[in-house]
Amino acid sequence: MINRRSELSRRRPSGLVLAVSLVVLLTATAATAAITHRSTSATAGVLRIAVAQPPSSFDPAVLADNRSIELAQNVYDGLVDVNSEMQVVPAIASSWTASHGGTVYTFKLRHNVRFQNGDPVTEP
Repeated sequence: MINRRSELSRRRPSGLVLAVSLVVLLTATAATAAITHRSTSATAGVLRIAVAQPPSSFDPAVLADNRSIELAQNVYDGLVDVNSEMQVVPAIASSWTASHGGTVYTFKLRHNVRFQNGDPVTEP
């Protein structure tokens, strides 16, 4: 026969479990505060993104998964972009033309476009 006292002791967590839970909660809160402080003090022009796994590739020609594509979009500028009305608009290209059969596209680049290292992007 189970008495009321033993039934209550099974339902209530012990003081040790509560203490350990509190320590874990406080540690997680302190770590989050430290990360938040560190991220808000980042230098201008620096983008930091937390990712669970590295991208499968960073070559824009072979990107296949959404995670890698999203990361690459934060790093690379394309010749064209898509605006909020889903229209193709210039990005690095200032204009472009397509051949009669649509198999050859010729892009004119904006002036003063530079690579990340500062070298100018030039047209052939």
